[in-house]
Amino acid sequence: MKKRLKYKHPHFLLVRLIIFCVLITTISFGSEKGNGYFYYYYDKPIYLETAKDEIAICFSEKVTDNQKKDLISADSSLKGISDKKLPYGLALVNTINNVNINAAIGMLNYLSQVKYCTPVFEYKSHKMIMTDKFIVRFKENVTEKEIEVLNKTNNVEIVRKSPYRHNRFVLRVLNPKDKNAMDMANIYHQNPNIMSSAPDFIVLDALYSTTPNDTYFSSQWNLHNTGQNPPDGTSDADIDAPEGWDSSTGSSSIVIAVIDTGVDLSHEDLSSNLVSGWNFVSNNNDPNDTYGHGTPCAGLAAAESNNNQGVAGVAWNCKIMPLLISDTSYIDVADAADAIDYARVNGANVLSCSWGGGSPDQDLTDAISEAKEAGCILVFASGNDSSSSVSYPASLSFVIAVGATDADDELWDYSNYGTALDVVAPSGDYDGMSGTTILWTTDITGSGGMNYGSTSLGDAAGNYMKWFSGTSAAAPQVTGLAALILSVDDSLTPDEVKYIIDGTCDDFGDSGWDELFGWGRINIHSALTMATNFSADFLGSCWGFNENQGSTAYDSIGYYDGTISGASWASGKTGYALSFDGTDSSYHSNGKSNYNNISMDKNRYPKYRVPAYCYAVLL
Repeated sequence: MKKRLKYKHPHFLLVRLIIFCVLITTISFGSEKGNGYFYYYYDKPIYLETAKDEIAICFSEKVTDNQKKDLISADSSLKGISDKKLPYGLALVNTINNVNINAAIGMLNYLSQVKYCTPVFEYKSHKMIMTDKFIVRFKENVTEKEIEVLNKTNNVEIVRKSPYRHNRFVLRVLNPKDKNAMDMANIYHQNPNIMSSAPDFIVLDALYSTTPNDTYFSSQWNLHNTGQNPPDGTSDADIDAPEGWDSSTGSSSIVIAVIDTGVDLSHEDLSSNLVSGWNFVSNNNDPNDTYGHGTPCAGLAAAESNNNQGVAGVAWNCKIMPLLISDTSYIDVADAADAIDYARVNGANVLSCSWGGGSPDQDLTDAISEAKEAGCILVFASGNDSSSSVSYPASLSFVIAVGATDADDELWDYSNYGTALDVVAPSGDYDGMSGTTILWTTDITGSGGMNYGSTSLGDAAGNYMKWFSGTSAAAPQVTGLAALILSVDDSLTPDEVKYIIDGTCDDFGDSGWDELFGWGRINIHSALTMATNFSADFLGSCWGFNENQGSTAYDSIGYYDGTISGASWASGKTGYALSFDGTDSSYHSNGKSNYNNISMDKNRYPKYRVPAYCYAVLL
């Protein structure tokens, strides 16, 4: 027999039903318009659907776990509380089939034990939970007094003020049962003093990973594939790491920010490469990984190498800045934006982000955009949804979106692809130990993390694993490559680094860029060869050459807009072959000094995705 909570009113159920009839017409459960809920992203409404089998409840602080279970069991529309770990006192609750979600939420929001209740939102196969917080950026000239008055008028308090971006705040709605965070974000959006305003969401299952195991370079086929067993792949279906390491193994002046679940700070193959980081969940300086997703990512990007133990990272000698934004599989959007701001302000050169999903957020996009404008290179995993649409934020045009290939250079069926995809990199089987393709990297030391410390699985201490996979495993390898390129020439801009990575891939699928492989599988040797010889003269649109025959110069014309105009080079030079974005040269100067209004191939260059670079070779 189910235990039920005792309520003060003897006719509670009748009163509850009567009050609910009033509440259903008066309490707002989110700003509804058309068929769904919405908020604003650069003045464009983003519509959200609601999950039909789950809701989220934030219980009051003094409610015990047993009382929570009793409350759920007392409601016939609810099945039980999920064991998924969530922050801020939130709990994911399963509902019975065909329940009226808004009705269930209305009833629960009446209870004193519930701080607030909200739908679980869905956007492109990703689930999100709205918190009682929203993220606002006021215009530059708005004073603190004006902000205080507006917040007080709307019964809102400041959770934190960003130290990185002026007038950017995370705010909390004090009575979310009256107006929730989505309602309040939309109210603030209408204020002329606001630059952006959106709810703070928790994106569920945002980390792109799989499951556990083990070790050593001779088995790291992704770096050097000889067709070794396992995984019995195709020889040279790799990223040509040993060949590239002849040019550079990385510089200690280049810092990779691993924005994830933190990093094992005492790991034997990582600790010497670590710089100080931050924990955005606990708001302290201890970003130690207890979940086991960030440590494998860090190892793939920059594990210590040539040290007679463990595994090799792509960028051996580059530094790792551990930034913890999750201690399980969720991502808090506000924390992610803060971590990107922190990386930008504290000197990170490359940002590795093996997470994503959910609907677009203007504050997060602004953080990413400002990091890129400050010179940071941002690498995002494309997602593991088997979707023809790359997940946000990887879908942004100014980041590097990475898909995943197997040991035979075939695209993994879990890897997202589409018009936003830039490149692919090797990864393992999404089904972990039930599959056939393994991928070695670092794991939390001892029996923690994804390796259980079994000698049959790998290292006896469990310090390494061999089943890390998904696009989570592909993205850090591109991160490592970007760090190597900067190690060769730290004056290169993010667009130039992206151009080098894109332009030196091993091409698969349709010739040139295509939706399945982007520009192709990355090649470290080819990329570092180009980086070493990259002799661009970016003064206006005038190229400079060495006098040697065959010397190359590059120029940035901007993002594709249908034609390239004003391509020119130093006067007095003749005999140049001109090419666009790595295509075969088809224009020769014949004594001319410039080209104007040259059309680009629209099928080869998806609009607004690829920076339009030209290069010319002295014949």
